[in-house]
This record gives sequence, structure tokens and C-alpha cells, in this order.
Amino acid sequence: MRHEALVLAVFAVLFVLACGDDDGGTAPPADSGVLPDAGGKPQGWTVTTIDSSPSGVQARMAIGGDGAPAVAYFATEGASAGLCSELGVPDPPEKVVWDLFFSTRTGAAWARETIAQIPLVGVPTGISLSRAPDGALAAAAMTGAPVAQIRYCGANDTGYMLRTGPGAWTAETAVATSGQAATGDPASDYGEVVGYWPSLAFDSAGNPAIAYKDVHAGGMQSDDFRRADLELAWREGGTWRAIPVNAGRGAGDFGALAFDAQDRPVIAYYVPAESLEGSERGVWVTRSADGGATWESVRIHAGGTQYSPAVLVHPKDGTLFVAFYDAGRGLPYLARLADDAGFPDVAAGWEVEEFGDHTYDEGYYLSLGADLQGRLVAAYYRCVRAAAGVGNCDPNDDAAVFARREASGTWTREVIDSGSEGVCGMYTALGVDPQGRVFVTYQCSEESEGSFEFHLKVAEKAP
Repeated sequence: MRHEALVLAVFAVLFVLACGDDDGGTAPPADSGVLPDAGGKPQGWTVTTIDSSPSGVQARMAIGGDGAPAVAYFATEGASAGLCSELGVPDPPEKVVWDLFFSTRTGAAWARETIAQIPLVGVPTGISLSRAPDGALAAAAMTGAPVAQIRYCGANDTGYMLRTGPGAWTAETAVATSGQAATGDPASDYGEVVGYWPSLAFDSAGNPAIAYKDVHAGGMQSDDFRRADLELAWREGGTWRAIPVNAGRGAGDFGALAFDAQDRPVIAYYVPAESLEGSERGVWVTRSADGGATWESVRIHAGGTQYSPAVLVHPKDGTLFVAFYDAGRGLPYLARLADDAGFPDVAAGWEVEEFGDHTYDEGYYLSLGADLQGRLVAAYYRCVRAAAGVGNCDPNDDAAVFARREASGTWTREVIDSGSEGVCGMYTALGVDPQGRVFVTYQCSEESEGSFEFHLKVAEKAP
């Protein structure tokens, strides 16, 4: 039970920090047109275990250039690595190292690699996995040795890691300090801890870019999170540059980066902080048409969320979609940019619909994609029956859920796996391979030698 208890505690902390009270969430339509749930039984899904070690935290999926699904994820717990002697200070803190794993499928089997062992302060705050235009897979995560200046015994840089072959990864530092994305505001330019909630994407030329949160001194000073910055690292011509996107407002949780059909960087993210100058709390989408010099932004949800949103540039027509979870109503929502010129005005430019089952609190850990017919598909975690109260997750009710938007505009849903006695369905991630097979990975607790452990599982469904 030790592993399960830890992750449940982490889940509870993230949920409380992210959600809070509802303050103007998206109102559901009178008739959603959503079809009933499929009855809790897998329909054509084949479920296997990717990793039977305690693992699966913050899993992210990508389909490689060879068409094989791959997933990056953390172990369930960090391991003590002794005292943090790298700091060179009296009475150093303990160093805790987390394994960052990568698994890919070869034939019917999954093979695991270790990308890195990363020292972290607290629980992991995001990883990303993406396919480059040439088919190579790359990850983004925090890297860098502990910093003596602030007694921060953890990775503190924004790192980029490219897979060059089976078990072979090259790593480079994209951003090392807050001041690299200079704003001229000393509070925003101070600090060493950059790289929370990284999201990796590639532009049309194959250049990598990483959206990330800059938390300055990593919580060592009172306003590190209240005045945190959303920033973008972009490598062009072999050189990384750091770009301020939304500075000093606490922005950048759960970032999701994509390049749209006009090759503009688009970032969806969450602002959890309140401001004396007016509340900006909620889910935002921002983009730049001039290489990051200026940004136009829109708030598509004024309220709490939890480990979302997800961004999709539709592979067939380039339409921009953003999925997010409304923590006040306990439902997933889909926002479509219907009018490009109306991007900054949610009422004028966006069409927003909900696609969850009102019987449940569901929509955590959203992942979004499109099948070969162009239909939108999504995967997410179902927490609890709505009657029990939003956020009161119950292993008897939770599940990994797959949803699809039919050509008629209605959504159908299928429960992939509801587990047995333990928590099941967290950290969902979705991918569609070139043959149209859908893969959904998720974390599920299973009994092992009298106790429960979290394992990483995958469900596969033929076209």
C-alpha cells in the first residue's frame, strides 16, 4: 500500500491546488447529445502491461517514425541518493533521484530504457515526448545539477533529450536560468529553477521548442509560484533562445505546445494564481505570429482544472482544438477555434462543447488525437460518481475512459479499464498509429505479493 498511498497523496495535493472553488466555469448546454456510457466493459480493447515495476507517473505517449507506440514516464517513487553534497554547504539536504523511463513496442513486446535519473525536489512536475519530422523521438524534462546558491537539491534546467538509437539518448540544456528569458523585471528574471511542466513540439523546419514554467528559486522564496513565468525555449540554427510569454502572473502549469497550420507556436496552459490586479486564474491559450516577439491570448475557461489541457492541430484540415477539464463542474470540454481572426475573443472565435458523462466527475489527464477518419478521439481519467462530490475519487468508480466524436457531432464513450480494488486509469495518454490502431496508456494499481503497486498498462484497439 505504500506506493498507492504516496500517489493518492500527490493526486490529492495537485487536485486541491489546481481546482479550488468554481468561479465561473463553462456552463453545460441544456442537451449535450452525449450517448450513454458503454457499460463499463472493454469493447474490442486488448490490455497488456508495459511496465510491472512501480511506475507510470505522468506518462506521455508518441508514435515513432517506425509507427510503433512509445511512452515516457517516471517511476512511482524517488530513491534516496544520500546527502546533497554537490551543494557544498553545511548540513546539506537529502537528494532524491527519480528514474525517467522510456518504453517502446517491438512486435508484441515492450522494451524499457532509462532516459535519465533526475534529482527532484518534491514530486515530478511534468515530462513531454514528441516525434520530430524525421521520425526520431525526443523528450523534455528537467535536468541540471543542484544549485548551491538557493540550496535547491534538484534538477533546475529545461532539458532536451533526443533518442539516437535503442537505449541511446543525447541530452542538452535548453535553458539554465530565469534571466535567459529576460523581461526587465528583476522579480521575473531572478532565479535558477526553470523547466516545470515542459511541453515539446517541433516546427515545420524540424526545430524543437519547449514551453515551460519558470519558478525562479523553486519555492525557496514566497513569490516563486505566485510570480512564476510561462516561457518558451526555441532552438533555431543549433542555438536555443528563451522567450518570455506570460511573465510575473504565476502562469505555466500543465503546458501543452503545438505548432499550428501557419507554423505559429500555440500554448495552452493553466494559471492557478490570483492577482491583486485582477484574477487571471483559468485555462489560457496563447500564440505568436512573429517568432515570439508578441503574443495574443485568450482565456477559454475561468476556473480550476487538473493536469490538462491538451492541444491538437487536426492532421487533415489544420483546425486548432483545445481540450480541458472544468474542475467546478467535473467534466471535460472541447474548444474549437472556429474563426482565426477571433482568436483573442472566446465568444467570437471559439466554439466550446462538453463531452463527458454527467453521471461522473471525469476528464482528468486529458489526451487528444484524431483517427484515420478524422474523428476526434480523447482519453481521460474518470474519478468518481458525481453524486459523491467532485474530487472525491473512489477506486470503486474510477476508470480509464476513451471517447470519440462521431461524424454526427455526438460523443460516444467506452470504459477501457476500471481496475479491481485499487485506483486505476490515472495519467492517460493516447496515440493513433499509421494503421489507425488506437493506443491508450494509463497507470493502474494491482495487487502484488499482498500489497498494491502502480503499474503502467496499455490498451490497444484495432481500427
